[in-house]
Amino acid sequence: MSPRPLLIKLTGAAVMVAALAGCGSHGSQVAAARTYLDGPHTNSPLSAYSGLGGFAADPTGPHAEHGVWEVSAGQFFLCVPKPGTQVTITKVVPHILRAAPPLAETTWMRAITRDQVRRTAPKDRTDFEGVNSKGSPPDWKDPRRTFYARGTWSKAVSGTRITTTCKQRMNADAAVTERRVPKAPIVHELVITLRVGPAGGSVHGFDIHFTSDGRPGILKVTWDISACGTAWALRALGCTRSEHS
Repeated sequence: MSPRPLLIKLTGAAVMVAALAGCGSHGSQVAAARTYLDGPHTNSPLSAYSGLGGFAADPTGPHAEHGVWEVSAGQFFLCVPKPGTQVTITKVVPHILRAAPPLAETTWMRAITRDQVRRTAPKDRTDFEGVNSKGSPPDWKDPRRTFYARGTWSKAVSGTRITTTCKQRMNADAAVTERRVPKAPIVHELVITLRVGPAGGSVHGFDIHFTSDGRPGILKVTWDISACGTAWALRALGCTRSEHS
């Protein structure tokens, strides 16, 4: 779970929009989702511990230059800043960059348990670090992947319950990097995979919808994920390949 490479090294703020109340179809009061901006100091019940910036991957090899390839970006380890809080994920909505849409986008939830790490040889425990790699879960057939990502992978993001505190998340981060067994029983990493052609593609951040204590919320993650290609719009997101001529 090494630190995410920043294109823009800024820290996320923690405030956004106050909750409002609206009327349902039968006149009942329905609480609107409160919106939060993610960051290390967010006031949201949920955090992905991100800031402002992005991840951009260049294709490599002749097959990538002229064909379809995938890139997966994560290190969004979900946690609750306040101990005792329980959050349930309802959906994740990526913001597709209209000027450079990927062919497909897949959202994954990766669960890493303490028992999985304990049963893994110490030399291989860095395989539980956060994902920023070419290829896609769960089998990572793309030979250009940078490492093997262990854990339990699922496309069923909705219904995931988050109770791991952000302190536990940071401790788990350090533990696997140092090839130790983390104290947290489980951590969850949100990973987004883009499938692109020669033009490339990008997701301009995403929203995590959740409920906490019966109240709906939306966590806005302002992290750009780009698979570089020929699309001019990608130049502003860290892509500097020679195709942009």
